[in-house]
Amino acid sequence: LKVLLIKNNEELKIIQSKINQSQNILKSQLAAWSPKLNLKSNELPKYTTGDNRDKLSGNTASSQLKFGTDISMEWDIINPKRRLKIKIAKDKLENLNYLYKLTLEDLLLKSKEIYYSVQSAEEEIKVAEQAIKTSLISLDELNNRYKSGLSNKLEVLEAKTQLNRDRIFYMQKEEQLKSKINDLTEILNIKKNPTIENKLQKITEIWNKEEYESQKAALNNRIDLKIKKKDIIINTNESLVVIADKKPNFKLYNTFSI
Repeated sequence: LKVLLIKNNEELKIIQSKINQSQNILKSQLAAWSPKLNLKSNELPKYTTGDNRDKLSGNTASSQLKFGTDISMEWDIINPKRRLKIKIAKDKLENLNYLYKLTLEDLLLKSKEIYYSVQSAEEEIKVAEQAIKTSLISLDELNNRYKSGLSNKLEVLEAKTQLNRDRIFYMQKEEQLKSKINDLTEILNIKKNPTIENKLQKITEIWNKEEYESQKAALNNRIDLKIKKKDIIINTNESLVVIADKKPNFKLYNTFSI
């Protein structure tokens, strides 16, 4: 189930796309540490020739190759916002990774619940089929007894009613099975109905802790709480970025012209 969710689920794909975007933003913020080099041409390369012929002053000829360029280097030596922006980018990336993990866990739990519901519905259908067979045998027996005068019409009517109940129960379980399979194919984003194998499930672990230990474990491990804590840090740093606009910057700047 986990492999299919990671491969196909649209919600996880959207979060993964946001993670990739956040990684690119972090790289761009880290690149702010490096100096910037800009190349600008102030005159396109051109070649000119001239030829002047004069009987009195003599003949002259000229040829010129002209070009011009400016190379500017810019380097933020001191920028109070830079460290904050890098920290914000890292925290947002970490939060998206938390969100991906949390979403995957929630979807996996939901898909497992549906998976076991499908198994349960299949077993209930088998029980309903057996109940219908039993009711048919009972009705046939009572009809024979009624014809022989050993039973009354009320008993036959009760047997027919029970048979109808068993058939209705069977139809309900079939509809429930179809609904659960549709839910499973939707969450896994697969086109064909999956094959569900009824295997014996075993309890692997039991949580046997006191209330205080449970609360402490929840505070330390719950991913949604980690996301909220990180949101508080991000909001704080974003407010500091606004304040950093009022602090002085020191920038090294030089231009070379040719």
